[in-house]
Amino acid sequence: MNKLDHLLTPFSASLASFSSRTITSKLMLPALIASTLSALSLPVMATLTALSTNAIIPATAGITLAQIKQGGNLQTLLVIKDQNEQVQAVNLSEHFSVLGDLITVYNTLGYEKINQLSQQPSLTTRTFSKQSLLSPAGDGEHHLGLGFNYAKHAAEVNDKPLPFLFAKVAKGTRDQDIVVKEKQLLDYEVEICARPLQNITKVETVKGPAFGLFLCGDFTDRAELMRGINVDNVQSGLGFSNAKSSEGFFPTGPYLVIGKDWQQLIADTNLSLTLNGEERQNDSGAQMLWKLPEALQKAVDHIKEQRGTDSTKVSSLLPKGGFTPQMSILTGTPEGIIYRPPSKTDKILYGTKYVITGSFFSTNAIDYVLEQYTNKLLEKKNFLQAGDQLQLKAKYLGDIKLKIVAQ
Repeated sequence: MNKLDHLLTPFSASLASFSSRTITSKLMLPALIASTLSALSLPVMATLTALSTNAIIPATAGITLAQIKQGGNLQTLLVIKDQNEQVQAVNLSEHFSVLGDLITVYNTLGYEKINQLSQQPSLTTRTFSKQSLLSPAGDGEHHLGLGFNYAKHAAEVNDKPLPFLFAKVAKGTRDQDIVVKEKQLLDYEVEICARPLQNITKVETVKGPAFGLFLCGDFTDRAELMRGINVDNVQSGLGFSNAKSSEGFFPTGPYLVIGKDWQQLIADTNLSLTLNGEERQNDSGAQMLWKLPEALQKAVDHIKEQRGTDSTKVSSLLPKGGFTPQMSILTGTPEGIIYRPPSKTDKILYGTKYVITGSFFSTNAIDYVLEQYTNKLLEKKNFLQAGDQLQLKAKYLGDIKLKIVAQ
């Protein structure tokens, strides 16, 4: 018996045994797959998980909401099951006669009422297309971003793993193509976003299910960032707002997940990103340096100290003096982005060129080196290009599928 025959014998035996019986229940199929994979010494649970639909947070731990527009009105769904391109859900707006943004519907009904409904054994659901689901970020366009909030990401781009804040000014989108323009160095980041469920002006007042979580992307034009960044003090946030606030740079997943314990939910959430099928980012929310309460306090302190932003669109991190349900917090990204800073060799090469060419008469050394490095990266074309496809995922938060297109 050769190796192939030896490998297929258990499968043949399982198949023969299966075909000899009358199939009376669909439940027999998973059992067959499991026994066959076991005989082949393959990881059964991993394979069965891949065959199943995407997981929704258990009702004992939280609720999953989504938003649609129907008849000109915003309506809120309680998602019960994710079936890849479709979802099974209860239309809460119809069930309870409550219209409006999903935060309004949530606050009107309350966590317990919605959660009790989700646990009813004979719950009647309807099928909705995932394409019909709106962004859980709402209509707000002023958000708060955290930089260097994962130590390994900070290490890959800078030698100071100290988080900082910046303003992100862009509306959330859903599965929308992202346009890459000429002379842009378009980079990706996968993140967990947190949306306040009520107004927050004092961090100590945050209690109970205070945030809904959703999956988001934070895209960046690294060429624009290098032109605006303060290399001597990256933590100032200079350059980040303008480089991250173009249209389409804030893609979001389909769901707003409200956990009974939202801090534990963040810690338990694994997030990942693949580019053209290759995994580039993968980490857990537990690795954040600033947990969400600390980030909130830092933002409040920022306002008290009357520090501004470098954004051309907003002058304050919190324009209304606090957090509102129309703004979200982008909690930072894991390691694995495309960008890497100039090497020592690059600095020596461009520094020498700066002197030899007499460029010191027209510009300063730092700007010259960064511009030369930007040109080098543009020539290499290893940033996002037209035709690239990305998938962002997070446990319980769904996924985002994106395509990069030329202008």
